[in-house]
Amino acid sequence: MLSLRSPDPAALDALLDDESERELTYRDTGARFGKFPPGFRHDAYVHPLGNGRDVFELACDGLRRWEAHRAAGVLLTPATPELRAGTTLLVQTRVGPVHVVGGCRIVHVVDEPGRFGFVYGTLPSHPEVGEEAFTVVDGDGGVRFEVMAVSRWREPLVRLASPLARAVQVRTTRRYLRGLADFVARGDRTVGS
Repeated sequence: MLSLRSPDPAALDALLDDESERELTYRDTGARFGKFPPGFRHDAYVHPLGNGRDVFELACDGLRRWEAHRAAGVLLTPATPELRAGTTLLVQTRVGPVHVVGGCRIVHVVDEPGRFGFVYGTLPSHPEVGEEAFTVVDGDGGVRFEVMAVSRWREPLVRLASPLARAVQVRTTRRYLRGLADFVARGDRTVGS
């Protein structure tokens, strides 16, 4: 959904209710499986966070509280979506005078030793089609934050402005990475609570 005005809370709630009943806009693009279908762009970013169990736990806490999204300037509806498969949420960002709102659904959550994160997929109001995975990994070389996306443009206006849309996509992802890294560096579990 693209708008020149910031959507009011009632409109966002109505859209969230509608999106909760809708199907994903793709079939198994595979960000969580490593399969990348033709016509979809694959992006993978990794940002080191430090070393040790405390760093891993703090980074996981930041993901649970959506600190990467907040730091990127992304507004969420609900404000702190529950991290479980099936949760529907709206992500909202601003590109110049345009407010962009897109529905997503969490399709997978991983919570295992040394690995924590989630994948969400797009719903009909989203200007893209695909999945995005946000994962904290504690492995060889320390703790790192990985963001992986498999996507293509769906919204015709976004396709026309694809160089600008791509720049916004990359900038937002870099802000996710930096935001979680900053949260971990602060070591402050009260931020965003």
